[in-house]
Amino acid sequence: SEETELNDALIAAGVDVVETDLGEYIVQLDRDRPSHILAPIVHKDVKSIAETFHRELGVPLTKDPKTLVTVAREKLRKTYKDCDLGITGANFLVAESGSIVIVMNEGNGRFCTSLTRVHVVLVGIEKVIPTLKDLSVFLKLLPRSATGQKITVDTKIITGPKREGDPDGPEHLHVVFLDGGRSSILGGKYRSTLRCIRCGACLNACPVYRSIGGHAYGSVYPGPIGKLITPLLTGETDAASLPRASSLCGACFEVCPVKIEIPSMLVSLRRDLLSVNLSREGKRKQSLLKFAMICQRLPFLYRIGQRFLRWQLRRRAKNGWISSGPGPLGAWTRARRDLPVPPARSFRDLWKRGEI
Repeated sequence: SEETELNDALIAAGVDVVETDLGEYIVQLDRDRPSHILAPIVHKDVKSIAETFHRELGVPLTKDPKTLVTVAREKLRKTYKDCDLGITGANFLVAESGSIVIVMNEGNGRFCTSLTRVHVVLVGIEKVIPTLKDLSVFLKLLPRSATGQKITVDTKIITGPKREGDPDGPEHLHVVFLDGGRSSILGGKYRSTLRCIRCGACLNACPVYRSIGGHAYGSVYPGPIGKLITPLLTGETDAASLPRASSLCGACFEVCPVKIEIPSMLVSLRRDLLSVNLSREGKRKQSLLKFAMICQRLPFLYRIGQRFLRWQLRRRAKNGWISSGPGPLGAWTRARRDLPVPPARSFRDLWKRGEI
């Protein structure tokens, strides 16, 4: 649903939409975006969550996690009882039995699928596995790689709507398969990227992700797998910079439970992107790089540029930090990463005066 921006479309159609996963609920209240496949609010602390609950729900300001969870539970319980339709994803679909498998550590999935009159499952076509025997393998792989658990708290297997005599369950069940570019990946050399089970292990191991956070990727899928999936799903030129945002250290491949060769495919995708005709954005970047090369070769231009940039940054600073960078640096600060204020005098000036 994040990939298709389903929530925005439903809200525009006049539907009251409420996220039920606790992390996603907080993100929705804060008009924010998830920053991790598995832990959507890993970028937030208790203080910011408390302020969000106080501002949006009118509850007293408190930093006690138990109290905040209780508030969310009370709000969501009422939603479960009143809603007509529940939308979920699915971790796996079993072709043999036609079963929908939802793996979770919260009970929100069970409420959404049991109390609503209509249950809609939105799932990527790559989530289909052959048999229940295959499912047993994945149910071991996923929690171990995602959270370090032997098995998740709640694994729900759904096979059809409510039957006569069943105490609960939806009256109607609809499964919507999402392609969104997956078929084109399936027929190419990046086919193995569709093995991904969204465990988030590669994000946790990646030194780049841990430094810049999920929002910097500008995609629903951040981290190493996102650098592959996003350009392939959206069209290579739309996210051409993502495959280059990697150290190619190989940590993602080492932890991947389904052995997707992310580093080698990143190199291959970089090569493919170079063969694509440069877009207007690509030409602009090339011009900037050529100008930077000239400045590097001419010391007087380098000194002028250095002084100008330092002046620009210092005039934008507040409380020792820069939250709105000039020019291309604006892309860095827009992703919620502040820059420290540069010193009043550069290393070059200090060296010239003999102070170093």
